[in-house]
Amino acid sequence: MTARWLVAVVCALATFAVSNAARAQITEQVTSERGATIIVFPKIEVSASRGRDTIIQIQNEGNSRTNARCFYRRGDDQSCTVTEFMLELNKQQPTHWLASEGRAVDPDDPQCSRVNHACTGAGLDPGPLPPLPPEFVGYLICVEITESGEPNAGNHLAGVATLRSRTTSEIAKYAATGILADPNFQLVNPLPLDDVQLSSCPASWNLNHATDGSADDLVTGVFKETSLTILPCTQLLNGPPTSVDVDFAITDEFEQSFSATTTVSCWLDASLSSISPVFASAGSPYVRTQITTLNGGIFVLAEERRVEVPVSSAINLHRDGSQPPGDQIVLP
Repeated sequence: MTARWLVAVVCALATFAVSNAARAQITEQVTSERGATIIVFPKIEVSASRGRDTIIQIQNEGNSRTNARCFYRRGDDQSCTVTEFMLELNKQQPTHWLASEGRAVDPDDPQCSRVNHACTGAGLDPGPLPPLPPEFVGYLICVEITESGEPNAGNHLAGVATLRSRTTSEIAKYAATGILADPNFQLVNPLPLDDVQLSSCPASWNLNHATDGSADDLVTGVFKETSLTILPCTQLLNGPPTSVDVDFAITDEFEQSFSATTTVSCWLDASLSSISPVFASAGSPYVRTQITTLNGGIFVLAEERRVEVPVSSAINLHRDGSQPPGDQIVLP
């Protein structure tokens, strides 16, 4: 009897440990460092007028074949229209494409070598990828799926986007934001960002940055400007755009506090000073901004530019806490 009791206790403890280990994966915040089931690129830009394009890189970090449903969503005209396409990736396969050109299926793609650097499209094709129109600014969301098309809690997708100038050497690179899934769940549409099946969005996003218009520390006559790209975590990819109210708590180097608010419907890409003049008039050249919401989560990306010279850098913000349940991604 005692032996049976000990076996039962050991089994219960083992089950508890395994359950806690699985749960520990999902209680992590959204990530930019490892594979996830959903990846979000907050800013994809193709602009002939601004001379900009985007290189998109996505990798399957798993050891088995995986598929993904991907959705471009237009944000620059607030139409929030969706363009869907599929990715098919073999185990550990990376792929890339230029957003303005897309990628056709072509077995005769040029192969890269030390002497041939003009090898766009090299490697295994992931399926036909549509080109974006000459003037497009918005975002990209990819969701891992099974062979039968159901959402898959595999945590296999990772990505990087490079915003590049067509006329200068300016580039700004950032890692896609990944939403982790608990592999013990069979995901179904809609996808709840609830810290049970999938990571919830952060409760706050935090950025240390220069005030808009502050002088560069190294180059005389050059001034800094920071822009934010924001989109709601709730994505109705089969319906209208969602809106969220965003609060900014700004603290300068003298511990003075300022605040600002804005509403994001579908997608926002704007300089800080256009959101509020306080971002150009704080009491010190550098400030800390905490970004929070009350009616749903958000994804945020920052980009710092030197106004007079073609230099910029994209910034993945620090994240804290978890939004309450309520955000979801609804697939068509």
